[in-house]
Amino acid sequence: MKIKGIKLFATGIVALVASTAASAASFTFNLTNQGTKSASAYNDLSFTSTSGNLTMDVYGAHMNDTKAPGSNTLNSVSAATVAVWSGYGMGVLFGNDSTNNDTHQIDNVGGGVDFVVLSFSQAVTLSGYGMKAYALGNTSFTDSDSSFMAYSGTLVDLLGGVNKNAFSTISTGGGTNTVATGSSATSSIWLVGAAVASGNNDAFKLTSLSVSTAPAAVPEPATWALLIVGFGGIGVAMRRRSSPAMGVARLG
Repeated sequence: MKIKGIKLFATGIVALVASTAASAASFTFNLTNQGTKSASAYNDLSFTSTSGNLTMDVYGAHMNDTKAPGSNTLNSVSAATVAVWSGYGMGVLFGNDSTNNDTHQIDNVGGGVDFVVLSFSQAVTLSGYGMKAYALGNTSFTDSDSSFMAYSGTLVDLLGGVNKNAFSTISTGGGTNTVATGSSATSSIWLVGAAVASGNNDAFKLTSLSVSTAPAAVPEPATWALLIVGFGGIGVAMRRRSSPAMGVARLG
C-alpha cells in the first residue's frame, strides 16, 4: 500500500508540474501613460509590463531606401530618436523631424521607413500592438499600415543593415487600431515600423504592445515514466529498511 501511495503521489506531482510548465504568460505594455520623454539617437527608453514581470528597452531607427555598403540584400539603417508623449503614444524622430510639430510619428513619408527596436528581457512572441494614425506635418494622410519582424541578430548587427523583405506587413487604414500579428516566432528583439512595401503615406504612434513568453519545455512521457519508477524504487528501499530482520532457523 505504501508503494502504491508513493506512485500515486508521484503521478499527481507530475501532472501538476506538467500543466504548470505548459502554460505561457502574457504581458501588456501601455505606451500612453508613460509621461513625455525621449532618448537621444539610438539610446533607449525602458519600460516595464503592466504586471511588472517583463522589461523592454526601446530604440529608434530608420531604414533607408539605399542598400548597406557591400550588400545586395540589406538596406542601410540610421540611428533615430524614440520618444513617448503622454496620452498619445510612442513615435520616432529622424532627420528634420521635431518635437515641436506634427512630424514625430512612426512613418514612411519622405523616403525610408521609421521603426522602433523592442529589446525584451527574455524571448517573447509579439502577439499584437495598438496604434493611432496621425496626419504628418501639413499633409492630410492618416493611413497607418505597419510592418513587423522578429529579429535574430544583435542591436549592433542591426545598424549594419536590415533585410526589407523579412518584414511582415499589416494593412489597417487610419484611425485607432489594435492588430494581431498572427506570428508564432519568438525572439528577444522585435522591430515594428511603418509599412515597408505599401506606399509612403503611413504615420502613427504606438499606443500598446502585447507579448507572450514561450511555455517551458515539458519532458517526454518516457522521462516522466522513469521519474515515477524512481519514486517507486525509493518506496521499496524505505519499506525494506523499516521491516524487522528475520531470523534464520538452523537444522540439526
